[in-house]
Amino acid sequence: MTGHVTHIELPTPTTIIAHKSHTLLKGDMSTSVVGLCMDGCHLGDWREESIIACLDSGSDLMLVSKATLARLKKPPRIHSIRGFQLKGVMGEARVKGYMNLKLWLWSEEGIWVEFLEEAWVLRDLKVPLLLGKDFHVNY
Repeated sequence: MTGHVTHIELPTPTTIIAHKSHTLLKGDMSTSVVGLCMDGCHLGDWREESIIACLDSGSDLMLVSKATLARLKKPPRIHSIRGFQLKGVMGEARVKGYMNLKLWLWSEEGIWVEFLEEAWVLRDLKVPLLLGKDFHVNY
């Protein structure tokens, strides 16, 4: 018995080629690229001065800068922890401790929404607040 192979002609698929909205010089691809951020976040209490929170799906934990906490009228208590090391893309971070942090956001419906999440305090964090995967998953 000899095998018989049937060739089926498939239609040529329609292809759409995506074009960049603008082009940059080589080596400048990250110029003017910003992460996803939310303005109008309030830490601790909705009456505190608003900050910008950056959403970071690459971070496992919510991180807050020590400098941001120093500007709060009533900063939450920082719980010290020994032996905890946090490593990221920039190497090891200097962790001050953690806290139970209230985060307030103003909704489109005109009401305050309060979130409660554990946040790790970093001495040298370059942004006020990073909302990590823990926040994304929980809320």
